[in-house]
Amino acid sequence: MKNFKYIGLALFFFINKMNAQSIISLDDCYRWQSENHPLTAQISAINKSEKWQVQQVSRQNWPQATLNGQASWQSDVSHIPNLPFPGLVIESPSKDQYKLNLDIAQNIYDGGMIKASKKTVQQSIALEAKQVEANLYAIKEQLCRAYFGGLLAQEQVQILKYSLADLNLKKDKVEKLVKEGVAIASQALVLDANIIEIQQQIDDAEIKKKNALVFIESVTGKTLAEEAKLINPLSIPQYDKTINRPETQLLSLDMANQENIYQLNISKNFPKVALFGQVGYGRPGLNFLSNQFDPYAIVGMRLNWNLAGMYLGSFKRERAIKDLKLDKIKALSTSVNNAYKVRADQEKNDAERMKKVIESDNELIRIRTQLVKIAETQFQQGIINSNDYTIESNALLKAQILRAVHDIQYQQSLAIYKLIIGQ
Repeated sequence: MKNFKYIGLALFFFINKMNAQSIISLDDCYRWQSENHPLTAQISAINKSEKWQVQQVSRQNWPQATLNGQASWQSDVSHIPNLPFPGLVIESPSKDQYKLNLDIAQNIYDGGMIKASKKTVQQSIALEAKQVEANLYAIKEQLCRAYFGGLLAQEQVQILKYSLADLNLKKDKVEKLVKEGVAIASQALVLDANIIEIQQQIDDAEIKKKNALVFIESVTGKTLAEEAKLINPLSIPQYDKTINRPETQLLSLDMANQENIYQLNISKNFPKVALFGQVGYGRPGLNFLSNQFDPYAIVGMRLNWNLAGMYLGSFKRERAIKDLKLDKIKALSTSVNNAYKVRADQEKNDAERMKKVIESDNELIRIRTQLVKIAETQFQQGIINSNDYTIESNALLKAQILRAVHDIQYQQSLAIYKLIIGQ
């Protein structure tokens, strides 16, 4: 049974490892974030609530029915004094009175209030969803930077391991020469020290990559293998100064919403017409002189018009409030757009600068590679010692790492540029 237990555990961990993502692209991370981040579920919930809120407003156009009941006692009632005519007696109504009635009202014209209310509800929901989308977009930029940080660490590990393997080969050769008495022991110690330093750099870079993967997991909801390989996007520059981020879209929606709020507020000052009806049963009925329980019914048309807005300047005030809010939003929109354009230009300039630096890196690596080959030949011939060789080897390693750093910085600038302008 224990064997089966261990086999089951082994299969469990094997399946989990197989399910873990091993090759990852930046687009994969973006897609996983949009699918799995908790804020995405929040956007879905907000959009679903629109249907119910709009329905709630639309039902104001339905017939509105209200059931009312009342039982009361009053100290006096309307009555007619006894007239001086023999046999003519008019009974006074009872002081205890009862009413049960059903009131029904049907809206005919509301000055556009319900229509404006529906638009305001829809716009408010769109604003709420767009705000969450903007928060999600800000996390997307953090995700992008974490991805390139992990990619840079990954490239450094590969270059450092290549250099480490080369130094280990040289160390083996030197140790052999030391045993043969051709080389002194200090030459092997120089290589040992250099190997330790490079291993430390490898360990540091591996931790940085691991931290980047942990962050990517936290925002994408995906389980990533420790040996997962991050792919360099290799984007092609496509520069565009049009800013189309969720934040700028949010401001455009807010401007449209202010128009809707204005229409809703002024619609409250328009006349409203409705049909109404009332059926009931009570004592007294419509004949207040009757002391009997009677059914009754009333139908008619009702007009309501708040005229205060005409002489209190409500229309002018609402328009002024709307214009002030629109001016404020426009100023903020201009400021936000300018800020993003400045950031976009900075990333564009960084990308162009890195492109030129990479060209010089390639030339530097070509020269350093030739120098290392010369140093290797001289080292084998005993012309130079291990210290001289490691100097040239480290110079090439540094040039290769800088080339990888600059290439990733170039791709990162392009990726951040796209995020800034909302591509």
